[in-house]
Amino acid sequence: VLNLVRDGQGLSRADVARISGLSPSTVTSITASLLDDGYLIEDETVSPSAPVKGLIGRPATLLRVRPAAGHAIGIKVTQDNLTATVTDLTAAPLGMAIVPRGHENDAAAVGGLFETAVEAALRAAGVTGDLLGGIGIGVPGLVDPVG
Repeated sequence: VLNLVRDGQGLSRADVARISGLSPSTVTSITASLLDDGYLIEDETVSPSAPVKGLIGRPATLLRVRPAAGHAIGIKVTQDNLTATVTDLTAAPLGMAIVPRGHENDAAAVGGLFETAVEAALRAAGVTGDLLGGIGIGVPGLVDPVG
């Protein structure tokens, strides 16, 4: 539900139910929890799919992701460095750090590089790790499309 709202850049509960195939009561329950936890906010803007004036029913309120509710970090590994980027919950970049790397082989050295990259990216973004929801790591390599 959170991803649907984020990808839709604001959806009504009815839109979420229609797109996801979940029942309206399930959507109401999930969105209530996400609102209580601070991941979603209600926007006073009326949904484009809201009923036309004069029809029965109240206008639909849009749900939007609260960007500052959490952070994620993406780390790109290349031959020469690690590039770490911090984003908010809407995937907007907040800060980036590039950490040079050598040819480390032992787990502690590699782990230390990743730790350095994460800490530098958090500093560059001006945020702490308190709201960090996850870290994704991209490593280049050949992919066998068949197997």
